[in-house]
Amino acid sequence: MRAMILTGIILLFFHQPSNCQTYNSIGLDFGGYIVGTPKHAKAGDKYNSFMESSSSMVGLYYERYLGDLPYSIKGGFYLNEQFNSVISFHIPIEFNGNILGKRNEEGLFLGYTGGISCNFIKDITYGFRFPSPNTSSDIFISKDFYVSPHAGLNTGINFKRMTLSFSGLFHFLIPEYIKYETKYSVNNTPITEYNSNKSIGVSLRAGISYRF
Repeated sequence: MRAMILTGIILLFFHQPSNCQTYNSIGLDFGGYIVGTPKHAKAGDKYNSFMESSSSMVGLYYERYLGDLPYSIKGGFYLNEQFNSVISFHIPIEFNGNILGKRNEEGLFLGYTGGISCNFIKDITYGFRFPSPNTSSDIFISKDFYVSPHAGLNTGINFKRMTLSFSGLFHFLIPEYIKYETKYSVNNTPITEYNSNKSIGVSLRAGISYRF
């Protein structure tokens, strides 16, 4: 019974207004924008380091709430490293709405996100060389710019003028923008295979912002 009362008090606290209705927010996000690989299943994929689809991303964003409407528009600029070697700029433009709570007023909120992202593929820092003899993998840029849509959920906690936020987004209709070559040997027979990225991906962000 005490646990139920305590849970109710905590939920009531987070549901209360943050006493600071604002219409602007500027913040810093950390996370990753991960595009799936490989596009085609091949025998040599198990030798390919890029299957892990790694990503590290950091960036700034600005969000504008549309007056008293339960919507906002958000834009950001992110530096992203993918596949252990590809440097890119990720620029999302998003429309956000409320599901539970008012994101610019109440302590705890849940919302939805939809938008598009512009992606500029800029550089390759290095290819990956395997320690095994005659086994290696190199990655190449096949498309240096693309636009793709995304959708997902966002949540967070407001503390007066500060907000801690989290979001998970699903990206789709991603074109082929990287290709990689994998070389390995089976029974002393050299094999070379080629592959590319999938048309889907996910991004995860955790951020802190100032509301004004």
